[in-house]
Amino acid sequence: MEFPKASILTPYNYHEWKEQMARYLRHKGLYRITMATEVEPTSAVEKSKYLNRMDEAYGSICMCISPELQFHLSACNTPNEIWKKVEDIYTK
Repeated sequence: MEFPKASILTPYNYHEWKEQMARYLRHKGLYRITMATEVEPTSAVEKSKYLNRMDEAYGSICMCISPELQFHLSACNTPNEIWKKVEDIYTK
């Protein structure tokens, strides 16, 4: 059974989206990497896996953000930068 993705972030549903997205990322094992609490490994094999998980987290978050809001993310290169940017927009 596939866990459902979070709803799409719109200008009106940040708090609901944030909770759903956090649950989805935890389900996929991507929450710690998104929160930047997971240390980047030094071995080449583990680093490759880590970078792939970074890409998966980045893509998962981006795919759950409305296209009309994606312009806010143009300078973001990591899932943590996206998370913080969205949080900054909606908590001020």
